[in-house]
Amino acid sequence: MVPSETASLDVLIAKIREVAQAVDIKTNAFREEGEVVSGAVQEEISVLTALDGWITMIAQDLKQLTDSLANLPEIELKLKTGENGSVFDENLKKQF
Repeated sequence: MVPSETASLDVLIAKIREVAQAVDIKTNAFREEGEVVSGAVQEEISVLTALDGWITMIAQDLKQLTDSLANLPEIELKLKTGENGSVFDENLKKQF
């Protein structure tokens, strides 16, 4: 081999190693990003699952409250919808 070819080959090998090293760095960065995103997604799933549990519990409590109130014959909880939104029936206001 001619010395200039050897020098060119050495430069090419150095560039190939440089590119390979840059690819490794990018690959590791993508792996780390994937782990961070996966962790964030898992945290969001946990929070949403807890929120769903709270919503279910509140809905059950409201149903139980509604059922309990329906069993009280002396109180009628009728809601009228007027221009200003819902208001209690006048009969209910008189009882309290």
